[in-house]
Amino acid sequence: MGEFAFLLKKILTAMVLPPTSTMFVIFLGLLLLRKQKRLGVALIFLATLITTVLSMTGVAGYLLSTLQYGPPLSLTPRPKADAIVVLAGGIREQALEYGSDQLNFYTLERLRYGAWLAKRTGLPILVTGGTKFDGPTEAQVMAQALRDEYGLTARWVESNSRDTADNATMSASMLREAGISRVLLVTHAWHMRRALAEFRAARLHPIPAPTIFVRENARLELKYFIPNARSLFDSSIALHEWLGIFWARVRES
Repeated sequence: MGEFAFLLKKILTAMVLPPTSTMFVIFLGLLLLRKQKRLGVALIFLATLITTVLSMTGVAGYLLSTLQYGPPLSLTPRPKADAIVVLAGGIREQALEYGSDQLNFYTLERLRYGAWLAKRTGLPILVTGGTKFDGPTEAQVMAQALRDEYGLTARWVESNSRDTADNATMSASMLREAGISRVLLVTHAWHMRRALAEFRAARLHPIPAPTIFVRENARLELKYFIPNARSLFDSSIALHEWLGIFWARVRES
């Protein structure tokens, strides 16, 4: 995928997802207030309501749970795989305290579990993730963190992918050269469903190794319905995943 196509995809995705989409509807409602007051008020109310609901912890947790793939991987008996593939989830560019690019919390959570699995199975690791534009790739930063923080060396570093589909096809190409088709696939539980579909489409045999599960709350408590920024972010992540699943199905049809 070229840089222009990648950037366009990111812009269009942001326009569809909250809060950008709901802010646009509110702005449209404000423009309509003078000539079509009822419609303008309705749009503002609807967009505000959607943003508020998506900002609730209970709603965000439910949306993520609809995507969640489980149960966790069991190591008894040992899974029949020949490698571990860890998907990137982003980086923090030029972290001031380190003076260099560092992994964001999504990638750290995935890499930590991948390292944990590697130390218990002895399987080699492939890290996969490209760069947005300039600087070190996600996979390169992952490989360095794997070495510095966990004392492990990534056998394969796939640095050209820009999305999950690229992760799959480019990782598959590297692994096939090594005669490997069965892998433990490490990503978040809410991302696993889409990742599995892409890796199977790339003719690999992924064994799901999901991490960071969302627990549904059995009790209704007030705190789960108080809007907050983190829950709006989580809801946006969930909607992004469903959009990705929908797009993958359209692409296959």
